[in-house]
Amino acid sequence: MAEAVIVEAVRSPVGKRNGGLSGVHPAELSAQVLNGLAERAGIDPAIVDDVIWGCVMQAGEQALDIGRTALLTAGWPESVAGVTIDRQCGSSQQSIHFAAAGVVAGHYDAVVAGGVESMSRTPMGASLAGGGNPYPQGFKDRYKKTPNQGIGAEMIAEQWGFDRTAVDEFSLGSHEKAAAAQDSGAFDDQIVAWNFIPSGLVFVSSSMFQALGNTIPSLVSSLIRTALLVIPAYLMSRVNGFALHWIWYLSVAVVAIHATMNVVLLQREYRRKLTFAPAAAAPPVVAPTLAAE
Repeated sequence: MAEAVIVEAVRSPVGKRNGGLSGVHPAELSAQVLNGLAERAGIDPAIVDDVIWGCVMQAGEQALDIGRTALLTAGWPESVAGVTIDRQCGSSQQSIHFAAAGVVAGHYDAVVAGGVESMSRTPMGASLAGGGNPYPQGFKDRYKKTPNQGIGAEMIAEQWGFDRTAVDEFSLGSHEKAAAAQDSGAFDDQIVAWNFIPSGLVFVSSSMFQALGNTIPSLVSSLIRTALLVIPAYLMSRVNGFALHWIWYLSVAVVAIHATMNVVLLQREYRRKLTFAPAAAAPPVVAPTLAAE
């Protein structure tokens, strides 16, 4: 049985809703990360058998197989295949599982996996903008309420005895650790600097974590501000009696983000046959905040 090995893993900076990356087409954002990955790994994109890309809102700019669009935008050979998958919030993670499974099964020698989501440009619910109801009568007969993460969170909390204070404290601690890691430069080696071609600026990080606040009250305040943005959209999103449960996502996505990440996986024996070129030096860095537009 073949063994899958991860050769390199990179990501883009993470931006806030309507922030510094909101002007970037998601395929272009993906393309720059794909090229950054190939450069750092020292591989020729032509050896890649497939690009497996996770994306939830496959509508508008993220429609029509953005995985394939991204690799062609990156200038990769047309011989490289690309596919886009949707397992909701776990889409990019699932792409890595599928890639690894393909390597182990012998279908791939080299495969790239990752994903993109631009929630400023293709907001939550965009795939339902044209109307229609994704749940047929048989589904409704089985589930009296539309399944969503909020209901799931309440069920988990009840089953395992989590109280609100403990969960808030855990969330705050997570943001504090992320902010500390960002400030210490712990993320620097995994971020591909994104070039704003018109202005020549290079972004390498984000102030997203600090912006969420460093106390429970400030974190709750961020949630309230987000709710004021989300609730009107929720009220306007009723299509044929189907309501998008955006409000439930406040606990898992305090701010809408746009980001992309990917990894390249190789079959171990194939990896031994390759000669990797040293990674090129990083471009000069200008560090404006991504929080302001």
